[in-house]
Amino acid sequence: MELLRVENIVKAFGSTNVLNNVCFGLKPGEFGCLLGSSGSGKSTLLRIIAGLEMADKGEVMLDGSLLAGGRVFVKPEKRNIGMIFQDYALFPHLTVKQNIFFGKLNGTADAYREKLVEVLGLKALLDRYPHQLSGGQQQRVAIARSMMVNPQILLMDEPFSNLDEWMKEDVRDELKLILKELKTTVLFVTHHAADALSFADKIMVMDEGKIVQEGTAEHIIGKPVSAKIAGIFGKVNVFTAADLKRLFGLEKQPGTYFVKPEHFKTKEGADWTILNCAFQGSWYDVNLIKDERYLHVHLVKFAEPGSKTGIIPIENFIFREQL
Repeated sequence: MELLRVENIVKAFGSTNVLNNVCFGLKPGEFGCLLGSSGSGKSTLLRIIAGLEMADKGEVMLDGSLLAGGRVFVKPEKRNIGMIFQDYALFPHLTVKQNIFFGKLNGTADAYREKLVEVLGLKALLDRYPHQLSGGQQQRVAIARSMMVNPQILLMDEPFSNLDEWMKEDVRDELKLILKELKTTVLFVTHHAADALSFADKIMVMDEGKIVQEGTAEHIIGKPVSAKIAGIFGKVNVFTAADLKRLFGLEKQPGTYFVKPEHFKTKEGADWTILNCAFQGSWYDVNLIKDERYLHVHLVKFAEPGSKTGIIPIENFIFREQL
């Protein structure tokens, strides 16, 4: 059974179509992510679910109840949905402590209060006001405040974008543990693949107002439907069928193919010239050239710039773009 169901959402601003028949659902306790570049429609969709924007067409259902669709429109404050805004939306006249505990608390909030404040690094800031905080500190207060109320689903708009890099990973991991323990259903938007991979159970990749692929991180990374989607999670090499035959001697049907850098192996021969080789911890980032064609691969051994090597894509990881 789905807790949240979004069905055929359409939204336009003037002559610009922002959302085109968007459909997806989330189960209770599931963490969903709308992943895409700026302008893909993900934040607009989040605001429609929250009730801050009205769709031109389509329905939003929460726990079997219609929130928006047809002549029905439930006001945002009546939807029992929590939301963390990218611009914080804190009360400037309230202290950090007052902001965090604003609104109705549920019965279990007190048990997590101290842990939440500690995880988010807010213990020493409780008596300060928003204008006395950095952007990252304000975002952490917004996260804490939204988690203290009792929403059926928590919506987050770029929740980690303003956190300091040195603490982002720790905050993501701790928040996930706490929200999973609370059995909270979460939907967040981001343009950072790392946030989606580390936080989401289900990823919906958005492009030009549509969900172009959805599934687990393993599914999308393992079987992307296009080079563009594959490229969201890192660099990708794009080939035509003619390229694969000329460069590697591989016979393929006409079309566009792509291979990620980690899906190559060395072979006999020395037809590729090493341009550079950078150590990345457990592997080397290598750029090569052959017949004026550049190639980006990951290798487990150092390759001397200027030397030559044989290289070939692993057959199982040559993907044909789905049109």
